[in-house]
Amino acid sequence: MEEEHFDKVVQVNLKGTFLVTQAVAAAMVASGVSKGSIVTVGSIVGKVGNIGQVNYSASKAGVQGLTRTAAKELSRYGIRCNCVMPGFISTPMTDKVPEKVISKMTSLVPLGRMGEPAEVADVCSFLASDDSRYITGASIEVTGFRVREGVLRSSLFTTPSPTSSPPPAGGARSANPKGHVTVCDGVWACSRGTTVRRRERYQSTENVSKE
Repeated sequence: MEEEHFDKVVQVNLKGTFLVTQAVAAAMVASGVSKGSIVTVGSIVGKVGNIGQVNYSASKAGVQGLTRTAAKELSRYGIRCNCVMPGFISTPMTDKVPEKVISKMTSLVPLGRMGEPAEVADVCSFLASDDSRYITGASIEVTGFRVREGVLRSSLFTTPSPTSSPPPAGGARSANPKGHVTVCDGVWACSRGTTVRRRERYQSTENVSKE
């Protein structure tokens, strides 16, 4: 892997998450809110690793560490920070993968299928709401109980660009108009008990080498 490709993915996935989290946290503290929630989006690959994805797995592992540290630093302000780690999620990208490969992948997932974008969004919504008011510093897997290590293959996730996916296409909907909501490339944030729900495409941002 070229150093440039490594740096680009880390800049987007890890530094991007840092900058948005920092900006949102500062805004929440400055506004004097009594409680808030920041949800970052990592990946199961950041926990178990994967062949051909050293940049992506390192960046997503960093997101988990960043989230745990932010949870400790921001707890004094009533701000919770948690990380969601999706596994195999059905997206337009996976629509291009041969059916026999999809079948092989899903056969190794205990629930027997790929996840849906809405299922990732539902976990984010839960963590952004008061229903998770005693949860912070957690990393929650949305994987169907995780695929066996070694099944991830770089050829299944080759993307045309080493940079990140385009910004989310759906936006966010707030159930509390008085709340503060921010959604930006892998970071969810809300305050004053706002509930955020987002049902849209979840796209991978990894750069990997072809087999």
